[in-house]
Amino acid sequence: MSAAFYVCFLLWCFQINAAGAQLPPPHNLNVISMNTNYTLIWDWDQGSAESCAVNFTTHYVAKFMLRSKKKSPNWNTGCETTSHRSCDLTNKNLFYLGIYVFRVRASVNGTDSDWATMDFCPDEEAALGPPSKVALSPEGRNLDIVISDPLSSTNRSMREHHEDLYFHIRYWERSADGQVRSSPHTPPTNSWPNQTIFICNTKIIRIQKSSNFNLLLLM
Repeated sequence: MSAAFYVCFLLWCFQINAAGAQLPPPHNLNVISMNTNYTLIWDWDQGSAESCAVNFTTHYVAKFMLRSKKKSPNWNTGCETTSHRSCDLTNKNLFYLGIYVFRVRASVNGTDSDWATMDFCPDEEAALGPPSKVALSPEGRNLDIVISDPLSSTNRSMREHHEDLYFHIRYWERSADGQVRSSPHTPPTNSWPNQTIFICNTKIIRIQKSSNFNLLLLM
């Protein structure tokens, strides 16, 4: 890159600021979440500043802190001047039953956009992950199914947050040609048919919230 072109490029970027061009704020804020893993993502229209370095700053605060009219809330920093369109908030130890306000703004050469905000409640909005482990232990005509709870980001049981978790187990009988021969069933409490291949899957359920299934092949 020639020196003349580089100087022109810098002058062009500075002219954006001098003209007071309004940066568009981020939009389409969303949280990708599972158990206690939270990543805030967003979109941003680059427009006339697409050739300049754009950075984003992310803050969060408990929503009840915004109700005070006597003092300004103390916003916590999630990510500072990052070029990514995402911010991992997993290690911020958000209270699972709390309600938070996230905000993001764009910055180019000292010019800041307006803040874009969204509310987030982990208990209501975070997806519930599947069982962390499912082990099958055939004993003759009997079968033990050992299911481990889904885990948080700190490898602790999600039952600490959802005491009403329970497991749903379903199975299908499969023929030798690989075709499913029956509708899904709930496992019997006494024994399984002998010399039969099953497709077995499990998921963990909470009132009004459920995870995806874990799929296993039982022979």
